[in-house]
Amino acid sequence: HRCPSSLQAVFTCYPMAGFLGSSHKESILTSDARIAGWLLKKGAPRNAKWVKRWCVLDKSGLAVFEDEDQAEKKGDYTFGLKTTARSLRSSEAPGESAGIAQEHPHGFAIDINPAAGKIRTILYLDAQSQENLEAW
Repeated sequence: HRCPSSLQAVFTCYPMAGFLGSSHKESILTSDARIAGWLLKKGAPRNAKWVKRWCVLDKSGLAVFEDEDQAEKKGDYTFGLKTTARSLRSSEAPGESAGIAQEHPHGFAIDINPAAGKIRTILYLDAQSQENLEAW
């Protein structure tokens, strides 16, 4: 698997499956996904701004950096067996997804541990195009 030529300037793609893939019911950990690229990430508070971050995904988790140099790590999220990823437009998307999906139609949410209830971590990310979303 190679990156489409239109994505090569945005992503570093590896010969493995995409993160969201075609089956959202499958655990993230069953995929050998490995991709790095720019995503918009929503900050923690409800009204936080979206910030462009360099993100590196593999089957163990997602690392978030200030930029491509990866010198300043902004976040490190380890995936568990119940970690899920859903398009913000999905009826099964967690948390604030429905409220931000219209403004971020190429966004997705990663629910690190759905069983943690109200104290769980949900990452909101935006791939900024359908093609980029499908790559992730």
